[in-house]
Amino acid sequence: RHLFYPSHMPLGGGDAQLGHTAIEVANASDSPGNGQVHIKRTLREQKKLLDAGDNPDAPTFVRDQTPLKVKGELSTQELRNEFRKAAKLSILLNDDPLIQCIRDGIDAEVFIYRKGELVWGKGDPSPSVELSANAFVHTLAKAKALGIWPRKPKETEKGEDKGKEKGKWRDRKDEKREGERDDEREREEKPAALSAEGPLNQALIVLFERARGNKIKALSELRIKLFEAKATWDVHQAVATHRGA
Repeated sequence: RHLFYPSHMPLGGGDAQLGHTAIEVANASDSPGNGQVHIKRTLREQKKLLDAGDNPDAPTFVRDQTPLKVKGELSTQELRNEFRKAAKLSILLNDDPLIQCIRDGIDAEVFIYRKGELVWGKGDPSPSVELSANAFVHTLAKAKALGIWPRKPKETEKGEDKGKEKGKWRDRKDEKREGERDDEREREEKPAALSAEGPLNQALIVLFERARGNKIKALSELRIKLFEAKATWDVHQAVATHRGA
């Protein structure tokens, strides 16, 4: 009947950080072997257990109960391990509540998520969060200190003035208009090469943002390098149905 679970409040004035509750089960003999069901139900009632589909802990609460508050950054694997250490945090039966917590933190401007050179913050498409040593969660303050958020505006080189005076009768507006036409002609003659890496949908988003930032109106060629067999098959099937591919 007695259930003990991790708690930040010492039990009975002692040193052990344990909580206690009693399980009341009527007619337990009617369903032998279902003891875990009652344990899970009781822990959920105490807000100490999270499974797939449950509402996650608040991002600010998770930040303040982990080294994120001091260090400002943790790998997602390290953050997952903190749920096994911090007595105030819930017990996770599934990773989904933590993944949702990270996404909620991004929307609330509490977290910034980074994997490799790709960074996600508020206003970006929801990321595919990976729990590994290569993906990181940053607090907003730490991300600003590192210079990874907010994103710096794209710096575009100013094209040299191509407008040349061809007659004294031309005014400055004519020269400016001629220079703009020359710039456009030069961009058309020398198409830019852009690249991006990451999950296919995210890489395409980054690629199109870079194209817009460089004022590129259309892509003449798109090359996709795939590393997973399933993704390669899915893209092949999609391209195979396109007329003229």
